[in-house]
Amino acid sequence: MSNRIALLSSTGGSVVKTLLRNNPDINLDLIITDRKCPAENISDEFSIPNVRIDEKSNIKFSEKLLEILISNDIDYVVVFFSRLLQGNILNNYNNKLINFHPALLPDFPGMNGFERAIRNQKKFIGSTVHFIDEGMDTGKKIIELRYHRKNECKDRLRHIVFSQQVASLNEVLKNLKNNRALNTLGPENKNKKDNTNLDLLSKESLLIYNKLIQSS
Repeated sequence: MSNRIALLSSTGGSVVKTLLRNNPDINLDLIITDRKCPAENISDEFSIPNVRIDEKSNIKFSEKLLEILISNDIDYVVVFFSRLLQGNILNNYNNKLINFHPALLPDFPGMNGFERAIRNQKKFIGSTVHFIDEGMDTGKKIIELRYHRKNECKDRLRHIVFSQQVASLNEVLKNLKNNRALNTLGPENKNKKDNTNLDLLSKESLLIYNKLIQSS
């Protein structure tokens, strides 16, 4: 039996929606939000159950989230979410909460990471997939994709990072649905000059990335 996977989102859900439209073999088992947001529309378009948790306190939200995950037999959670998870969920779902961050870490953690990376004028921009721990974007990295900036405008760079995230999500979901372990990045993938890390992607995920890059 394949892993059951939930999406936790407080955003527009455009990364997830784009992947589901481009790869019909990918599916999710539950969508969880903390507010009315466009991510809930994915539930209608793809017939995925949706639960909204109206709770302002992070710890109480995390407690209710844990209850929902357990009651729905969820094995892993992919996270596009702006709040910190706290309490027992971090132990119960250790190495099973997977965050998708639109910037390179540890340089640009937290909110507005992409915008801060653009202003910083560093040579590389990129995106990071990592396990969630008790810190702010401090968990072990699973995928880090980088792009060597040239003279692209901000919108083009945003589309590149968006495409990275769609491809990374495909890679993660494909592995989880096939019951394959998610390996964390080793020393060979860190601090490599001029390394985009696209070799971390399977052929299928790389095809999705290239298709999206060429579409804009």
